[in-house]
Amino acid sequence: MARYTQLTTFDQFDNDLEHGDYGRDDAHAFAEPDEGLYSPAVSAKTFDELTRQTTALLEHGMSVVLDATWRSETDRAALRQIADESAARVTELQCVLPNAVAKERIIKRMASVYNPSDATPELVDYLAERFDTWPQATPIDTSQSVATTIQTVLRALRAEVPGWEPVPMTPVRFSIDLTSLRNAVLIRGGIGDG
Repeated sequence: MARYTQLTTFDQFDNDLEHGDYGRDDAHAFAEPDEGLYSPAVSAKTFDELTRQTTALLEHGMSVVLDATWRSETDRAALRQIADESAARVTELQCVLPNAVAKERIIKRMASVYNPSDATPELVDYLAERFDTWPQATPIDTSQSVATTIQTVLRALRAEVPGWEPVPMTPVRFSIDLTSLRNAVLIRGGIGDG
């Protein structure tokens, strides 16, 4: 049976809670696309750390869920290479929805008191214009309900690995935000995992 985990361990998560480190810099400020926090230099450093942690977890036979925009085929190909070198199976899922729905959701979220996102309606078009094609990904329609979307993801995973079923476990760090424009690359560690 495959196990799924994010880029953390329970001990690390427990330590984060104890010391108040939730992975966000309190000095975070909004930035335009490809500027500040989202500049190519910062993105490259983030990707380097992501690949380092992914490699380490795969070397220990763990499974990894990577959640990001994944607009660059170059970045996606680099992660496929890491998975190949670790004899890990990769499942690529691309969350999709009509641009108009994405913009409506962003506008609604911007009007709320709790808005943890830098997304703006303009970002939808910006990303759409700069998103490399992704034929390897299974499209996941996130305009449906959360329950329907989860069932679609589970069907995609089961189709790739016949007999696979999720292992019931307490999530360590889990959040699902279908209102953002996110895509996931799921790398299952180990040849015998599945």
